[in-house]
Order: sequence, then structure tokens, then C-alpha cells
Amino acid sequence: MLSPAGMLFVTIGVHAEKAESVVRSLHESGLVEIRGVHDGPGENAPALTPGERAGYTTASIDYRLKMDRILAAVAETRPERRPTLRDLFVRPSHDPVPVAGLPFRDAAGDFDRLVREGGRAIALQQELAGLKEREAEIDADLRAVGYLRPLAVHPEHLGTSAYLTVLAGTVPRDAAKEVGGALGGLGIEEMLVLSHTVDETAVYVVATVNEHLPAVEEALRRVPWEPVSAPGLAGSPDDVFYRLDAKRSAVRERRKQIVEEAEAIASDREDVWRAYREEAEMVREEGEIFGLAGVTQETVVIEGFVRVSDRENLEALAERASGGCSFCRFSPPDPARTSVPVAYENPAWAKPFEMLTSMFAVPRYGGIDPTVIIAPIIVFYFGFMLGDAGYGLVLAIGAFFGYRLLGQTDRSIRDLSLIMLACGVSGILFGILQGGFFGDLLPRFFGIEMRFAIVDPLAQPVEILVVALAIGVVQINAGLALGLWQNVAAHQVRRGIFEQCSWFILQPAAAVLAVGFLGWATLPAAVEILAAIGAVTGIGMIFVAHGPLGAFRLTNFLGDWLSYTRILALDLATLGIALTINILTGMIAAIHPWLVVVAVVFAVVAHTLNLLLQALGGMIHSLRLQYVEFFGKFYTGGGRAFAPFAAKRRFSVRPGGDERW
Repeated sequence: MLSPAGMLFVTIGVHAEKAESVVRSLHESGLVEIRGVHDGPGENAPALTPGERAGYTTASIDYRLKMDRILAAVAETRPERRPTLRDLFVRPSHDPVPVAGLPFRDAAGDFDRLVREGGRAIALQQELAGLKEREAEIDADLRAVGYLRPLAVHPEHLGTSAYLTVLAGTVPRDAAKEVGGALGGLGIEEMLVLSHTVDETAVYVVATVNEHLPAVEEALRRVPWEPVSAPGLAGSPDDVFYRLDAKRSAVRERRKQIVEEAEAIASDREDVWRAYREEAEMVREEGEIFGLAGVTQETVVIEGFVRVSDRENLEALAERASGGCSFCRFSPPDPARTSVPVAYENPAWAKPFEMLTSMFAVPRYGGIDPTVIIAPIIVFYFGFMLGDAGYGLVLAIGAFFGYRLLGQTDRSIRDLSLIMLACGVSGILFGILQGGFFGDLLPRFFGIEMRFAIVDPLAQPVEILVVALAIGVVQINAGLALGLWQNVAAHQVRRGIFEQCSWFILQPAAAVLAVGFLGWATLPAAVEILAAIGAVTGIGMIFVAHGPLGAFRLTNFLGDWLSYTRILALDLATLGIALTINILTGMIAAIHPWLVVVAVVFAVVAHTLNLLLQALGGMIHSLRLQYVEFFGKFYTGGGRAFAPFAAKRRFSVRPGGDERW
């Protein structure tokens, strides 16, 4: 549990006729990280010919792209659905659709049939897109004719004839005087100007002889003129308007019919299309694995890594999938010759925190995995720093909704939501113990006392400081102990003595000397002499190990210890700011009864900002105490995460498991 999972290097040999079956079974099981036979040093590579990806790989890619096109068409024809309150509490579910449990070459007929069925969805989407464009054109024509109706101007009269030009356009209502001034200043008698106003828009129709057209156009360029045109339309404005409105109604009716038909098709076939799109992707991944294999005339050889705990499962799987025509050979990996992947092996409650370990560095293979140690510590520190039950409650509720809404499809969001949920609960517990619920909201405004409070950080900061420093001593020494364990396990006993044991000698000696120096207690002379000897010995060992840089080791250690005072600082910051918010809220409400609403709004906004600030600070500083003060004493990262060849399915399932293959 304190180390990553043990790994084995595995060589799987299988008769060529059974290779597809074994690869598919490996894919569904997710037991093995497959490595290219010729990608690294290996004893099998010289005797094997590099493999090539399966011939059906290209066809599977083609089918996947076709399914993508069909699903995109379905999505574009479906009306947008607004989320409801039910979505917050009801987890979206997808019942896996059984896909053809046959080799891909035999299942191609199913794919072809689904592609033909999807052709109707694509046709509907294309027709719908055309109707949307047509409706936009009709809307533009209706808008233009609507401008002309009050002036009784026929749309076909707009434009230039042999002797006359008729222009129509709009300007903002407040620019109407500019139009009148610009046109009136031309002094043209052979010109007719008609106008009216619609809401905040002024509409103009200007008719003039062609010889004056350049001057009119120049005048209109000096104002915010937007031309209005209605090409291809003829008749009285009322008749044209009614015809266009009828056409738009027909278009909308057809769009409605398309959406209904597309929705019916989607409800019947979309899950199947999604499943087979997913299956095509699985087949592609399986086909490409053969390019990593080594082959002989009758055999396919696959190499990779498997957890020690999965050895028997892998042997049984290969035996079953190949019908007894395979072998598995296992050997301990040599980290000096090859990059051994690292697989976490933690209990379920600690798995969400693996992302925090990886965010710093993936553990080195054979090293320490600190996830189970830091998981409860981070939750504890965060709650201690937040120290407010109200903030913790809001945070826990927000994390719960994040888990329900987004955590079902994204593992990172799921893990982060679970971490913040645990941190929110911790904040509630520490808030109860410290008497904080949005600061002093309850006693100040409702006269309710926090009955279970045992400490007030604002009144008893020294007690909190002592606890924080004591926690620092414990965690720092736990890190030193883990570092010593690693050195002893690696047969580096001398390094462990000088780098870790030196601190175990120095710390108690320094503590005894500090007690006597500060007058906290009167100690026997012999004890003080032994403490002085221990201090000199510890310091000497540090300088032996690090030379002159040992001085920096001493100051760094002291800095690491004092860094734990940030627990007190953030605890006081949360409560102090919350208290200030409540004081200001009371002052605003006391000015006038009408300002009570303003005071409430201020309190909600201010407490929200304080929660965001303190939650961010609490998480950052909790992680910092792990990454810098704790990990710095023992942790060696630089590992490579285990990446098994695993089928990531959401919508499909192969009936009968690997036996059907």
C-alpha cells in the first residue's frame, strides 16, 4: 500500500490463427500494457520479424468516421434541451448495446447496414440546414418589405432603370435629421424622399434621376445608411408580405416535421450508432496492436507489463482465448534496462487522491507511494485552515453537484469532486469545534450559540499555534522515517544514518537545550551536557553529509517546521474576514430598514468571495505542506504511469465476453 504495485514483464506467444482472439481478450480485460517488441532491449527481438497492423484497421477507421458523421447529423437536428433540476439528482445512464460478437470481417455487414440507415439522418440534417438558410432569407425579405409597406412602395421598383433610380435604406432614429440635412443640402429638384419610423429605426425611400445619383450616394455615405433591398420580389407590399409569411410558415412546418422524424430515428437507432462507433474505435486499437508485435511464420509474440497480482488472471485469459494455443512467460523487470510503468495500488477511499500525487510526480517504480498518507492529512489540514461549518457545508454541496453533473463522464472531475466533498465535510467538523458558521453569523444575528465549540482561534491563537507546530514536527519526522526506510531498503545505510538519523539525534537535543535556555524548566546538568553532545553530534553529521551546505540544511529544516504556522494564519484569515463581513452587514442594515436587502446581498456576495478565496488558499497550502515540507524528506518521483491496453467502453458491450471472439 505504501509502494506501487509490483510489475512483471510478460511475453505472450500465440498461434497466428488465434492471435485476433487473444488481442481482443487482452483489450477487454485491460490487464497488460503492451510494448513494441522491437522498441527496447529484449531477447526476443532478433528472432522475430516486426509485425504490421491488421488489414481491417483502415476499414474500421472508415466506419468510425461514417458513424461520427451520422451522429453529428442527429445532434444537429435534435432541438436543444434545457437542463432541469432533475438532472442534478438523477445520474444519466446508458444501457450498453450488444455489438456483433464476431471477428470484424464478419461484422462488416452490420456496419454497412447501419451506415445505410444513417443515410436518412444525414439527408434530414442537410434538408434542415437548407431550410434554415431559406428561412433566414425569407426573414430578411420580410424585414425589407415591412419597411416598404407603410410607404406603399413596390419592391420591384427599387433599383435603377433607364432614367430613374430608387434607393431604400435605414438609419438610427437619432440620425434622421442628418439624412434630411444631407439630402436637402443637395438642392436637387428632381428628387422624391419618403420616410417613416419603426421603433428606433428611420426608413427612407429616395427616388432621383440617374444624373444626380452620384451626388445622392455621396450624401448618403456621410450618414449611417444601411441599404434595403428585396431582389426577385414583385407586387404590392401587402401581397408580397403575405406570400412571404405563408412561405415562412410552410418552411417552419417542414422543419418541425424533420425534427420530429429525426427525433424518432434517434430514439430508435442513436444508441446503436453510438455503440458501433465505439466498437469501430475498439477494433482500430486492436488492429494497430499487431504493429507492435513480433511474428514468425506461425506465431505472434506480444510483450508488455502486467501487475504481479494479475498474473494468474492473464494466464487463464490467454489459455481460454487461444484454446490452449498460447504461452505466457513472466520475468521481473529490470528498471536499469527498461522503463517500468507504475500502477497505483491503494484502497478505494484513497484512489481519488492519486491525482494529487501524480500532479507532483508519479512515484518511481520500487519507491514509496505516499497517497494513503497524504489523503487524510490533506483533508485534515484543509478543514483546520477553513474552520467554518457554513463554508464547509456550501463547499460539500457544490462538490456533490459537481460529482453528479460532470463526474460521471470525466474521471479527473469525479476525483476532484470527491476530494472537495471530503474537504467540505472536514471544514464542517472543524467549524463546529471552532464555533464558526459564516463567522459569527448565528450568535450575532440569531442569538444561537455554537454549543460544541471547544476553541476560539481568534481568542486562543497561541493554542492553535502550538498544535500547528506539533503537527509539523510529527509530519516532518514521518518524512524522515520514510526516507530512512528507503535508504535501508536500498542498502544505503550510511546515507540513512547521516541524512535522516542525524535529525533524530539533533531534534530532541535541541529541544532540551531550548527548554533550559528559555527557562521553561530546570534540568539536571547531566541532561544538559548530553543534550549539548547530541546537538554537536547531529550538526556534525549533517556537515559531514553535505559539507558547507549543511548550514543551509539547518535553516531549511527550521523553515520547514515554521511553515506549519500557515495553518494558524489561514484559520485566522477565514474567521477574521467572515467576522468583518458580518460586522459590515450589521452596520449597513442598521442605517435604514430598506437597506436590509442590500445588507443581505452584500453578505451573500462577500461570504461567497471569502469562501472561494479561503478554499483556494486552503487547498494550495495543504498541498504545499505535502509537496515541499513532507515530500522533500523522502519522495522520489520520476515514474511513468501504467497505461494498460484497455477498452474504454460506455455505449457498447461484446456479448459473451472474450469467449465469443
